[in-house]
Amino acid sequence: MFSLSSNLGQVTRITIADILLNDVYVTEDMHIERARILIWKARMTRTSGTEHLNECICLLSEAISILDEVHHGPNKEGTPSSHMLPIAYCLRAFCTQEAEPNSKKVFQDIRTSLNLWLRILSLDDSGDSLPTENIIPLLYNMTDLMSVKGCTELHHHIYQLIFRLFKWKNVKLEVCLAMLWDCRRLSHALCLSPISVTFIRTLSENCGDKSTCIHFWIDCLKDSKAKLIGFQQNFHDLHNNFLRASNKDEGPFQSDITTDDIKDAASELISSASLSGTSSFVAAYLYYDLCERLISFGKISEET
Repeated sequence: MFSLSSNLGQVTRITIADILLNDVYVTEDMHIERARILIWKARMTRTSGTEHLNECICLLSEAISILDEVHHGPNKEGTPSSHMLPIAYCLRAFCTQEAEPNSKKVFQDIRTSLNLWLRILSLDDSGDSLPTENIIPLLYNMTDLMSVKGCTELHHHIYQLIFRLFKWKNVKLEVCLAMLWDCRRLSHALCLSPISVTFIRTLSENCGDKSTCIHFWIDCLKDSKAKLIGFQQNFHDLHNNFLRASNKDEGPFQSDITTDDIKDAASELISSASLSGTSSFVAAYLYYDLCERLISFGKISEET
């Protein structure tokens, strides 16, 4: 229809939302649909600029009020609307952070959002109502926001939820780890290690001691040359932090990745006929990690 960046498309979406809110979803039996449109309008309004943050917060607050009332009924978890309430809390936290960075409501909404999500996903009968493609990016943003605000104690709960989401979608643990490594989401904004200790602790709850085994990680990444080389390049930092429990029979893993290996892997990604955003991201990170490695060795001229 219209592109998201189109002014006409933006105005049209807002107009449609207003019609639905004012003339269609106005009765009590349509409260869930009304809440869905309120959240949708809040998302659209936020893309118009920070000057509309208060309006976004009001829209999300109304949606939360409606959904809170709905979810106070018996056995409401797992219904088609069950995911909407934590999403609304999460989005309101982000808007509040922009409008009032020092507000305690940011932490309150994030905690409430996480608790609601974890409760939903702990049920066997959660249905097909949970849109993981929308929730995962919110959790990534939540991790970074909490890191910047110095609230890293919530990371464990966020990682728990990420694992539950992938498990609920029948994604194998090895595939999940490869995906998270690919987009560099095994750590957070203020962590110096490519994989945080909190992530390893959460991972160990799902797969035991092998989470600290070098060869387990290599096996997860072996299907992609770029991922494996990127991991091997970071091996020394990872080894010093937590990857010490390799099986005795396998011997120590030695990283012999050279600068040429990194450049070749990155060049293959960049020269690909169908260069995607993901390929560009992975290639950029290979070069970024290489620069850090060269700087640590005092090879400033090579880094530049």
